[in-house]
Amino acid sequence: MPAAARPLPEPFGQLFAEWRRLTEREGVSIQAAAWEEVLLVQETKKRLQSEILEAEHRSAPWSAADRETRRVLVSELVLLELRNLDWLGQQRTAAEAERASIEKSRHDLRRLHRSFAPPAGGVWQSYS
Repeated sequence: MPAAARPLPEPFGQLFAEWRRLTEREGVSIQAAAWEEVLLVQETKKRLQSEILEAEHRSAPWSAADRETRRVLVSELVLLELRNLDWLGQQRTAAEAERASIEKSRHDLRRLHRSFAPPAGGVWQSYS
């Protein structure tokens, strides 16, 4: 049976499946720029990581077949994490471009205001 098709001993099968589900959810949230959801998923993954480490300490030694299955599953999860990292980089690039555009517009508006607005001192002088 291929490593990816072979189930991991519990609780690892369930824990790794939950990690995959959360990583997929994280990716959808990154693409939607739903940053509160991304933070929630990352906090949940941090707790899940602790559960995985605790289970690892309590578990019996892994068989060679189980180690290979785990290696394949972890490799798949790493690829999903890298995909999310790429999507996050794309979102950051888009946000930086938007910020630069807003800064340019703000600068242009300030220049226009200085060109057409009456001097501040002139308004107050008329009330003297």
